[in-house]
Amino acid sequence: MNLYLSCLILFGVINSGLAGRRPSPRQTICQTPDNLPELFINSCLDLGITSSVCNEGWNAFMSAFAGKDPDDMKLEDYNDYFNVFPLMPGKNATLFWSGTFPTAEEIANDPRFNGIYSSVNLIASAIINNLEYGTCWCGDPINGGILYGTPCPSDNAVTVFWADFSVILGHNSEGIVFWLANGERSGGTYQPTNFFGLYEFPNLRPGVVTRLVVIDIHRKSIGEACGVGSLISLKSKSVAKFGSNGYGCYEVEGNVQMPKTVNLTDVLNIISKEREGITCFLTCLNGGACVRSNSCECAVGYGGVLCEKPSFPTKV
Repeated sequence: MNLYLSCLILFGVINSGLAGRRPSPRQTICQTPDNLPELFINSCLDLGITSSVCNEGWNAFMSAFAGKDPDDMKLEDYNDYFNVFPLMPGKNATLFWSGTFPTAEEIANDPRFNGIYSSVNLIASAIINNLEYGTCWCGDPINGGILYGTPCPSDNAVTVFWADFSVILGHNSEGIVFWLANGERSGGTYQPTNFFGLYEFPNLRPGVVTRLVVIDIHRKSIGEACGVGSLISLKSKSVAKFGSNGYGCYEVEGNVQMPKTVNLTDVLNIISKEREGITCFLTCLNGGACVRSNSCECAVGYGGVLCEKPSFPTKV
């Protein structure tokens, strides 16, 4: 294995040109394809991974669910698989997405976004994304092994895979993280019950993650803007978790299901601006610090534009 490929596997990432296709949707009937091992290995090899690593990955993947009732599976069942293909996106490099896959896929295949990683172009998930459209799988708790030739009792083996992926990716993210959000989603852009709300945001670590940046995509005059509805709640949670500068939100016009209507240059400019930071020219006094948006974050007991004014608790 050459050094370049070794580094890709070590960090669990692939180049944008090798990005995975659309994630397999839930089938009306969840049934393991008879050629699942072949599909998996071929998908892995197509990403430029060596056959020995692909076989190691298959064995870890299969062992996660083989012989188990899918409804009894736990998140940690897939941990060995994610040890073969670790989720290590790097600092300021994670892009979560919710209801915006077509746009996330466009980003993953655009070389201008090299160094930004999501479930589309991390090796562990790209292998699964590249399986035949609608692929499902489950174990056989009665006879052992994989259940072939008959419908699975549920698609929970698939759901648990993506839930574990989300937990680990959230935990391993560092610095500024980005969330590509569907601003037209029924029930609000931010929903505590979807994968981002259940598994990704809760596992972002304060002190390791410094800021959540929402990229809110919606059509003009349709959907939820940055300063309203569910995004107010997300801002409050983010500030409480990451600090006063721990949240940012930008709006990009477009239809999330029609990625050609979304100006990716706008998305790129947002990410680049956040990653590069904004030069701060203010001289903050009394222990204050100049932060993003060219403003002072004052120490306790001081206020004002430059933290020049002593502040005292209001008497009740």
